[in-house]
Amino acid sequence: MKKFRNILAMLMVFVMLVAVMPMNVFAEGEDKPTEPAVTVTSIAIDTNSTYKTEYKVGDTLDVSGLKIKVTKSDNSEETVDVTSDMVTGFDSKAAAESQTLTITYQEKTVTYNVKIAAATPAVTVTSIAIDTNSTYKTEYKVGDTLDVSGLKIKVTKSDNSEETVDVTSDMVTGFDSKAAAESQTLTITYQEKTTTYTVKIKAKEVEVKKFKLTAKVEGEGGKVDPSGEKEYEKNTKVTITIKANEGYELDEVKVNNVDKKADVKDNKLEITMDAEKIVVVKFKKKAEPKPETKEYTISKAYTNHGSFTVSKSKAKAGETITVTATPNYGYAVKNVYYIDDNNIKHSIKNYAYNDYYYYGYNGRYNDGYYGDYYRYYSDYENNYYYDYSSYDAYLKDRHYSFWNNGYRYWDDYDYKYYNKYDYRYYDDYYRYYDDYVDNYYRRYSSYEDYLYDKHYSHYRDYRYYDKYDYRYYNYTTTDTFEMPASNVTVYVEFTDWSYYGYYYDDYYYYRYHRDKKDKEKEEKAEEEKKPAEEKTPQVYEASATINVGSKVFTKVNKNVTTTHQMDVAAYVKNGRVMLPLRYVAEALGLQISWVPQTKTVIIWDLTQKVEIPIKSNKMIVNGVTYTSDVKPEIKNSRTMLPIANVARALGLIDGSDIIWDPVMKQVKLTRRVLSK
Repeated sequence: MKKFRNILAMLMVFVMLVAVMPMNVFAEGEDKPTEPAVTVTSIAIDTNSTYKTEYKVGDTLDVSGLKIKVTKSDNSEETVDVTSDMVTGFDSKAAAESQTLTITYQEKTVTYNVKIAAATPAVTVTSIAIDTNSTYKTEYKVGDTLDVSGLKIKVTKSDNSEETVDVTSDMVTGFDSKAAAESQTLTITYQEKTTTYTVKIKAKEVEVKKFKLTAKVEGEGGKVDPSGEKEYEKNTKVTITIKANEGYELDEVKVNNVDKKADVKDNKLEITMDAEKIVVVKFKKKAEPKPETKEYTISKAYTNHGSFTVSKSKAKAGETITVTATPNYGYAVKNVYYIDDNNIKHSIKNYAYNDYYYYGYNGRYNDGYYGDYYRYYSDYENNYYYDYSSYDAYLKDRHYSFWNNGYRYWDDYDYKYYNKYDYRYYDDYYRYYDDYVDNYYRRYSSYEDYLYDKHYSHYRDYRYYDKYDYRYYNYTTTDTFEMPASNVTVYVEFTDWSYYGYYYDDYYYYRYHRDKKDKEKEEKAEEEKKPAEEKTPQVYEASATINVGSKVFTKVNKNVTTTHQMDVAAYVKNGRVMLPLRYVAEALGLQISWVPQTKTVIIWDLTQKVEIPIKSNKMIVNGVTYTSDVKPEIKNSRTMLPIANVARALGLIDGSDIIWDPVMKQVKLTRRVLSK
């Protein structure tokens, strides 16, 4: 029947077309054939389409992405999106390993297969339990409200997964704080699963006005104050003093078993008495200090009127450092000290007049050394009587005329008298010197006048000085100090002889004769030898090569190349290359020192002396003051200067003595050094 209706409809369409056709078509009397209609010949699944082929029980049909390839009677093709009404055969009521679905398009069909999987069962909660890692309130007082902050449960599900859930107050039942209870069980309900925990309901506490403090030391090594048991009013602040014995240090401090060591300040712990407190303190023996391995720098300060050397330029803490100071003629060492990194002055040695003059004219030395002639008697007293028949002959002898008062001591024939009594009675003039030494200096203008005066001719034999203790006549001083754990600058102060008064004249007297005697010995020993040629000053070239950003620099000294490590690197600031002054100066043959009182850097050698106050843009070079547009900078305790200022300070010429390589960021400085 359906087919018949289709044919009838086609005939009616044909009749209508004939009716509207122009009449001249048939007027010409020609019959034209009709073109056949284009029809669908076949359809197929588009292999490029992506579509759903796996379903679960209960799912609905999903044809998104599914396409078919349509082939027509004129051999043309087109791609058509599949809609759900084109598909038949889908049923998801039950699982099926393979189900065939049919696609119909213009009476043409194609099939494809899908899989219906069993439905995944729903995930349910199987159990709950208190999370053991949670911290929650378990003790209450009568009248308190429920507090579940921090309380968590561990939820286990049917798929064996777990999650942690915060407990809320509406999940908890069974709480009642109207009366005290030693144990009360509370129930937590979550998705019809339950778990329990217990709390304690304490009776209301009676207000306490005093609390007990117990402070004690566990073991040995120190003490606490107060100690033992004491009561204090509520909220009283108590300060506990903790003192370790020598060789011990604080190890542990606990208050009510809670660590409070970090709260100890200046050996004191402050406690507020808001409850009973038990303070337990432990001490431990101090660890043996590790040997000092760090080396510290020893610098020499600039000085006048003499020179000094230091045995080391770097040393570890505890090492012995020797300072040898030599004053210029007419000067002496007054003070030797050093200043540490904290600008603290440490005295090494303060010299007084008695360090240079030994007032040793006492009778403990053999009288025979005061003159050749008296020595003859003292050494050969038995032979005296063979040489002289009487005392008168002795006294009148031209060689002994200066003993004008000596005869009075010979009346008793005590040949040993001079060994027992003060030698001041040898003659009037010598007594005068010993008793009135101050007047002596007004009488004689120099020691030479004194020595060659006719009345003191016996003093020409200065060998008696060989019997004195010369250690107080030190011209060059040697002092030592123990190196501290700090960089230091050593200072030596010199003063002229007037600082010690006439005592230096006596020092000079010793030096005059010592030098005279030594010179005579040398002249005699060198009589047949040529005099040694005097060394002439030598000039050598020194250079330093420094790279910006590197702490390593290269030094060339007397054609020997060495590499050194600095504690600060050169850097560029505002287009200027900043160099560490100390390393540059020392590499180029100069000495450098720091004067903390004036905060001034001093560098010098035989030809150059430069003063650089670090808080000023002034620079004093050999007495001439220069002004710079840049002040020195301090970096890592080192004075930094731009290249231009370094050149001026060291007398260098840019382009010849200073070569800057902008590509390598390298500067080379060269200087000619004059050495003794």
